[in-house]
Amino acid sequence: PGNFYHPGSLHILGYDIDVYDEPLNKELALLREARNRRTPLILERLEKLGIHISEDDVKRFAGGSQIGRAHVARAMKELGIVSSIDEAFKIFLGKNGSAYVEKKRIPCDAAIEKIIRADGVPVLAHPGLIETDGCEGLESLVKTLVDMGLMGIECFYPQHTKKQTAFYCQLADRYGLFVTGGTDFHGALNPNVALGRATGDFYVDYELYEKLVNRNRKKPPLLQDVTGQDQ
Repeated sequence: PGNFYHPGSLHILGYDIDVYDEPLNKELALLREARNRRTPLILERLEKLGIHISEDDVKRFAGGSQIGRAHVARAMKELGIVSSIDEAFKIFLGKNGSAYVEKKRIPCDAAIEKIIRADGVPVLAHPGLIETDGCEGLESLVKTLVDMGLMGIECFYPQHTKKQTAFYCQLADRYGLFVTGGTDFHGALNPNVALGRATGDFYVDYELYEKLVNRNRKKPPLLQDVTGQDQ
C-alpha cells in the first residue's frame, strides 16, 4: 500500500518458487546488476579512507558467485585490516559504517506479489531482528504483510529466544501462516552455520519443509486481492 512505511529493511523469503518464472527472473537480474555496481562503490569509499582492496582480492572469496559485502569483509580480515567479519561490518560495511553504500530494494508488496506469481510462498524472515514497537508493533506489521499476501513467518531462528519463538508461532496460527525456520546460511562465509543447522543444538525440523512443499497448491484467498486477477 502507498501508505505503508517501515523504518528499516525487511527480508522476504521466497520458498518453492518456479525458478523459470520470467517476471521474477527479470527483477532478480535488475537486483544483481545493482549489486554489481555497489561493490566497486564500497571499494572506492574504503580507498578514500586509506584502505586499498582490489576487486580481485574480493573475488577470491566469492568462489565464482556474485560478490557482495560479506566477501569484502572476508578480504579485509584476510588482509589484516580487521580482526573479524563482524568488526568489518560494524566499522565499515554496516548501515552506519564509514564505507556503507545503500542497496537497491523493492517494496514489500511487489516482492510478495512476484513470489506468489512464481507459485512460491512468501515468508517474513527472522522477525526477532526487526525493530518494532514490541509485540503489538510486530503483530501490526505481520497483519499488514498478510494483507499484501504474506504466507509464512520464520519462527525458528538461532537468535530467537524461546519466548520469541512461541510468540511468532502464535502469530502464524492466528493469521494462518506457514511456520518456517532458517539459519541465515550463506555458504562458506560462516563456518559455524549449515543449511538447517547452527551452533549448539539448533536445527530446523524437516517437517516444516515438508509442509511447505506438500501444501495445497490452490491459490490462497488473498492472492486475488494482491494480483487483481485469478490464476
